[in-house]
Amino acid sequence: MERVDVLEKRLGEVENQRLAEAEDPQPRGADYRTTLESPMGGLRADVVPSMAEPTTGTSPYQGHSSFDDLSIQAAEFAKQATDIERHQGGPDVDTTLDTLRLALRDTKSTPSTADYQFNRVQATSHGSIILPLPVNLIIAILQHIKKQHPVFLSSYAINDPALVEDLSRQVYFPTNSVTIGHITALHAVLYFLLREHITLSTALCNDYDLKPLLDKCEQHVNSGLETYDVFAVPSFENLLALTMGMIKAQEETKPLLCATFISAAASQYQRLGYHREITYRNDQTGRREHMRRLFWTVYVFDKNMSLLQGHSSHMQDFEIDAKYPALSPIVGVRPWDESFIVAIKLARIQGQIYNNLYSTMAIKSSSPDREQHINSLQANMHEVRAEFQQIDPSLVNHRQIFVLSRKHWDVTYYSTLTSLLRGSLMTGSVARISTHCFHAARLCLQSHMQCFSGYLDSGFLEDKDYANWVLHCSSFSSFVVIFLHAVAGSRMDDVELLDDMVGILHKVQGSSKTSERLFQVCGTFATLARQLVEARNSCVGTYSRQQDSLQLDVGVHRSEAMAGETMQQVFDESMTSSLPQWESQDMSALLANWISGQPAGMDTFF
Repeated sequence: MERVDVLEKRLGEVENQRLAEAEDPQPRGADYRTTLESPMGGLRADVVPSMAEPTTGTSPYQGHSSFDDLSIQAAEFAKQATDIERHQGGPDVDTTLDTLRLALRDTKSTPSTADYQFNRVQATSHGSIILPLPVNLIIAILQHIKKQHPVFLSSYAINDPALVEDLSRQVYFPTNSVTIGHITALHAVLYFLLREHITLSTALCNDYDLKPLLDKCEQHVNSGLETYDVFAVPSFENLLALTMGMIKAQEETKPLLCATFISAAASQYQRLGYHREITYRNDQTGRREHMRRLFWTVYVFDKNMSLLQGHSSHMQDFEIDAKYPALSPIVGVRPWDESFIVAIKLARIQGQIYNNLYSTMAIKSSSPDREQHINSLQANMHEVRAEFQQIDPSLVNHRQIFVLSRKHWDVTYYSTLTSLLRGSLMTGSVARISTHCFHAARLCLQSHMQCFSGYLDSGFLEDKDYANWVLHCSSFSSFVVIFLHAVAGSRMDDVELLDDMVGILHKVQGSSKTSERLFQVCGTFATLARQLVEARNSCVGTYSRQQDSLQLDVGVHRSEAMAGETMQQVFDESMTSSLPQWESQDMSALLANWISGQPAGMDTFF
């Protein structure tokens, strides 16, 4: 409390000066350098160039692990089924297939500038000043986090209230030059803390009108994250700002921006040596544990996005020997740290799944090698799950949220397991979906329903929270795997499971265009599954009811006919669709790659 009292006294001494400067419509010396060195004068809204008008850019490279790949493959098998037994399908099936073709059509749209930037919050005029937060609010926040550990400081990126206090002192009462990284990092942390107060309706909401203050804080963050210095200059503060930006981009359904932050952070981590243990042994700043947590947070995001989007991760395990973050001695915080370490281990497996099964070199590997990798990684996943189940949540802080996070973890686990088992074992021209893969896919969809129910029951989380942090952080291959199982085995229970999942997607479709498109595509798949099952049309591959496995003849799908006539029907240029999709791809190649075992990611829905 002494440190807080000292800070409060110093804040009070300069409050009058700050208010006088705030009232001056033309602050003296408010150029870029002066703003950085004297942040109490306010952060200029024009520190960075104003946002450019949205323009169409070049589509970034996207690997083959997309939801569309799997979806188009499944649609093609469904089309073959109706072609073989046309009289059993009927006009309804044809209509649904046409709808699915429209939903999956590549609109050849490319990302705009806005996809790589945050939205402006109450955009200010050129040259205006973004005022700092009230000093009393800063003090109240510091006092609160000392008395009660907030959720935001319980997991992942940062967990020490002293870091927030230190950043506040550096920015609001600098004794040395302050960089834009300092300003951005602090206000990014404050942004999430204020968000938590608003979400949980704490007592702080009675003392302050937090919404406009949150907007002001967000202006600091968005402006700072668009500067060259934050992206290019390696420093702890810049890494903290980039990591916070990564998290913020994820919750705003901006995957391209999130990937940009991951790439920039990974580069700085490497240049600063955060991936090497020797860096921590030689650290003289006293921030080694903060450094560890930031590094491993970005690591988890990087590996997950790598598997979902089908590209190699920025952080390669053969270069990393940094130890995991230390476990907190605080009983209520320790389970959060244990969960963090389990998340790191699962992320490492996700990276290995991509490297060993879906990378360019892995696709060329033999079936025995792929089978060996699948068996080994499956055993590793079982070990990680056993470790996760041993975490004792009985005394954890914020128990309700922690229990809900465990449901989220189930979705991530079974989603990853489905992607692993979909690394199909190729024997000639046949791809096989095993009973274990079907089982994992079913558990994944069931976990989605349990998790969504928990979000609704929480009373403070919204549909968009579930969509951004659960739906769009996991592979949705499970849905199409169950679709294939339903049609091949004439399983009405699978159809009902698909319908239940579509019901959830219907409720969250308004959260973003990504969620809306996912609902439309999956809803059409569910309708098609019901029609084919009711028509007793099960000509999707060769299904073994005894072994509960499905073999798909992929020879036909690698033929010229696939690339020509059939695909032209599915992606006819004359078709129009309001469904957004930002990448143009050779769909015949996508099908061949998916059937080689590509998992389905969420990347094409963003």
